[in-house]
Amino acid sequence: FGGGINDFTTNPEYFDNFYSVVADPHTGDLIWTEIGQSGSEWPTEREFMGMAASEDYVVVCGGSSGSGYTSINNKEDVCYLFDLSSGLWTEITAPGFGPGPRTGPTVFIKGNNIYVFGGVSTYFQPLDDFWKYNIKSQTWSLINAANGPSARYITSSFLRGNTLVVYG
Repeated sequence: FGGGINDFTTNPEYFDNFYSVVADPHTGDLIWTEIGQSGSEWPTEREFMGMAASEDYVVVCGGSSGSGYTSINNKEDVCYLFDLSSGLWTEITAPGFGPGPRTGPTVFIKGNNIYVFGGVSTYFQPLDDFWKYNIKSQTWSLINAANGPSARYITSSFLRGNTLVVYG
């Protein structure tokens, strides 16, 4: 999902389309296919967003669609959930409480929970906060995890069992 082209000399271009790649079972050739999307609340085009997937969902959080690392909007509701079975986007909302706008967060899904760590704020401040969103109860909570990494953004990460590994 998303991405951009920006040579920093002309107007940048950002994307909001979604693709998958599958190996043909007979030839092994890789074939790209655009994934159909629907819903009235899908994310605008962006780059430097956090994205994660589970068997059922894809989540996109934050990002930028302007110069530098400026967040897309000033709303607190900055994550979107894509249901892989229905192809429907919904905005994750929890008025008045949540991680707030950010670019480059680390995002992962475990069970019915979405986790968001770090990123950079709309004021270019690196963040070290850690949030959990429960998909079923539709609530955010701030996590206090001991010995966490310092503030950072645009990391590489992966989830292995119950362990999140963050590099960078």
